[in-house]
Amino acid sequence: MTLPATVTKLKRSLSENAREIRAILVVACLTLACGVARSASLPLPHYIVSDYHGDQIRRYDAVTGNYIDTLAEIPNAAEMVVGPDGFLYVSDFQGRRIHRVNMDTGASTVFIEGGTLANPRGIIFGPNGNLFARGSDQINEYDSGTGAFLGAFTSGPAMEAPIAFRFGPDGTLYVVRGYSPGDHTVVKFDSTGQYVAEFGAAYIHKPQNIVLGPDGDLYVANQQSPTDLDIVQFDGRTGAFIRTVVSDPLMSNPLGLYFRNDGSLLVASGDQRIRTYDVQTGAYTGDFVNDPQLVFASSLLLVPEPSGVAILLIGLGVVIRRRR
Repeated sequence: MTLPATVTKLKRSLSENAREIRAILVVACLTLACGVARSASLPLPHYIVSDYHGDQIRRYDAVTGNYIDTLAEIPNAAEMVVGPDGFLYVSDFQGRRIHRVNMDTGASTVFIEGGTLANPRGIIFGPNGNLFARGSDQINEYDSGTGAFLGAFTSGPAMEAPIAFRFGPDGTLYVVRGYSPGDHTVVKFDSTGQYVAEFGAAYIHKPQNIVLGPDGDLYVANQQSPTDLDIVQFDGRTGAFIRTVVSDPLMSNPLGLYFRNDGSLLVASGDQRIRTYDVQTGAYTGDFVNDPQLVFASSLLLVPEPSGVAILLIGLGVVIRRRR
């Protein structure tokens, strides 16, 4: 192809793309403008913390840990998760309900109530987009749009008190079970809910929560007694015990676990604090949140800031691929 012909083709391509590129730029600019406007009143990103005894959901600056506002009042607020629809879902442990909260307005509705729920503390959305919550001795699956009960997801031996659970990147489900004296283990299920194995009996005692670390390993928070509390680490592939990461009686009730980008671990400790720990050494490095109005911190999650630049790049990529 000659140089003049190449130039002509390039001009035609730019002309054809110009309208769509301008539209994408407008959307990106509006997104950035809205983000700036919203950030003026609500810093993004920020942490959302559930207060079990305070019956509330509070928000804190992700950098300073300073209190921002109270998002909503939810009785017995325990575990939280953001759904694929952008709403916040909160388990009401004593009321046997799951609430759905608009994170812009704080308005809430009851999404699932009673029936198949059994004191739902742990709740998560699975790889298929549906909501998973505790049944009496199994993990149940619910339609993410309607809240309709779809059936028991897990199979195999009945689980005494399935406290918390997480899906691995390959769809494997890990459930930490056991609250009253008895067998306390992590139970492993495949991506279809079929029982695979269990592990950790010698190292799990009255478990409070389980989380997948950035290293792919499993971390379980224990509360053996009011003064015997720890967080233990298991190999995410084999289930082999690796080490005790944190041993600190001041954790009180290590209910909420969250890994920060710097590798440190935040622990909602069943009081007015969110404590910070160095995962490599296990050392307590200070309080990220210390709020007298926070009665009983039970879980926490990070709400990230939308990236207008990322939206712009994705949009441009779509146009380029379509025009090729």
